[in-house]
Amino acid sequence: MSTVTLSEASRRIKKLAKNYGTGAVFTPAAVVFAEGARRRLVKGVGPDGTPHPVRSPLTASIAGGPRPGRDTGNMVRSILGFARDGRGGAWMVWGSPLSYALTYEQGATIIPTGRFLTIPMTREAKRFRAREFPRPLHVFPRGARPRSLVEFTRKGAIPVYALVEKVVVPARSFLPPDKRDVSSFWRYLRTVSAETLEGKR
Repeated sequence: MSTVTLSEASRRIKKLAKNYGTGAVFTPAAVVFAEGARRRLVKGVGPDGTPHPVRSPLTASIAGGPRPGRDTGNMVRSILGFARDGRGGAWMVWGSPLSYALTYEQGATIIPTGRFLTIPMTREAKRFRAREFPRPLHVFPRGARPRSLVEFTRKGAIPVYALVEKVVVPARSFLPPDKRDVSSFWRYLRTVSAETLEGKR
């Protein structure tokens, strides 16, 4: 049986990083964290296993289901991880470049610049701003809340946009690593240490 000190393993990893770049050594670890973020997003849970808040009934009926983040799959596919060498040292990053990913992670309160936010209530409405909708719309009911912009047809008043004073988006954290990710990270480091000590890298 052979033994080595942690300082020796650390020295070998530093040598490996010097030869190939710290980014090259730690990119696989960043990929592990990115895969974990994708897994939590698909499952709809946070790093501690807590289920993400579901959508409101109105939003769920418009978006096609109560579970956000998976409608088109764009955010799941956008998550990536990598490591780079920089002037301030090496750094490792994982996440999504999409503009709404931070809102999904941290939550937000959306306030209108005007009097109301207009929330599309039909698939057709999602393709237009309220002022650009191709047919006349009317506020209904007048003087009461909640209000909507509706289209009057022979079948009656059809809600097209909901008028709301603000929208509160709850936080649905998925980026921080969970225990499984951390365990995989340390397992990777042990593998790299062992291979460098055995001269395989």
